[in-house]
Amino acid sequence: TIGRVIVASTIVVGAIFIFSLVAYKNVSYIKERVDDTYYGVTHPFTDSTTFMKVNLSTYAFLSNAYVAGKSLENRPLTGYGLGTHELTYDRFLPQSIQSYSSLNRTDANSMALRLITETGLIGLLLFVYFIFRFKIISKKSFTPTMQLFWMLNSGIFVMILIALLRNGNYTVHGKVLFLLLYYYSWQVVRELRTSTKFSEERPEREMQSP
Repeated sequence: TIGRVIVASTIVVGAIFIFSLVAYKNVSYIKERVDDTYYGVTHPFTDSTTFMKVNLSTYAFLSNAYVAGKSLENRPLTGYGLGTHELTYDRFLPQSIQSYSSLNRTDANSMALRLITETGLIGLLLFVYFIFRFKIISKKSFTPTMQLFWMLNSGIFVMILIALLRNGNYTVHGKVLFLLLYYYSWQVVRELRTSTKFSEERPEREMQSP
């Protein structure tokens, strides 16, 4: 079973890599953002020749990453508290850069960056733990109902990963609802597996009883 998982994972990762490479080579929109992000990461962001050269999407990500980095330097474990990213942005990002653009100043452009600023490494790691703790792993013994909840859980899992990268708003698009559904889908499958296992073991005990 482990061997199959490794093979399947290798195939999926390989397919994603090939798809990403083809997209980078053939889609100018994607190539521009990848190249600009690489340029912004490898050059001093606070230099005007850097932040004014990259596209606004890249600028929004890098400017908020700069703020998150400064937050880590000052309060690495706990951050500055929920809802404080905007204040932290104003505190750490040089005014010359803010006057150029304050894009995504309120939501950090990324939930991961916002969690770092507002809750520190402790908050980010707890959120990541929540994601993987309640991720449903599909099994051959799953009933059709369990598979349905697995699909729901997996879809929300992908949505959360995307939000960590590029969407720092806590409530937009029904995030709170989806997080609740993520947990309850795991809970339902857990209860169904327990009841199914009990139902299978009960006839055996009855047959063994005198």
